[in-house]
Amino acid sequence: MLNNEKQTLYIPMGVKTRSEIFEGFGKEEIMQTIIATVVIILVAFLIFAFNKSVSFLVVFILVGIAGTIMCVTKDKNNQSVVDHFKNMINFAREQQKFKYEYMKEWGDL
Repeated sequence: MLNNEKQTLYIPMGVKTRSEIFEGFGKEEIMQTIIATVVIILVAFLIFAFNKSVSFLVVFILVGIAGTIMCVTKDKNNQSVVDHFKNMINFAREQQKFKYEYMKEWGDL
């Protein structure tokens, strides 16, 4: 720059790389919710076969769907509750203790 003008770089914040229905809930989360809904409905009807309570069936299905939506919706850090659990499980499976052996590589300095 010849005239020593300071140029600033504008980096927009909060720009999404995918389309979302509402904040943190897009196509991937819809598919997860649909799969969970099918499983919840199957389990609800299995319970209904023994319980014979329609109100329990409806509440179980609605709470299951709402819970699934809450668990798969991503926050500002692009992490959902399910992602946090996956990260905790992966961390627990990783090596936690590191055994070092002292070697006189450089001699006595």
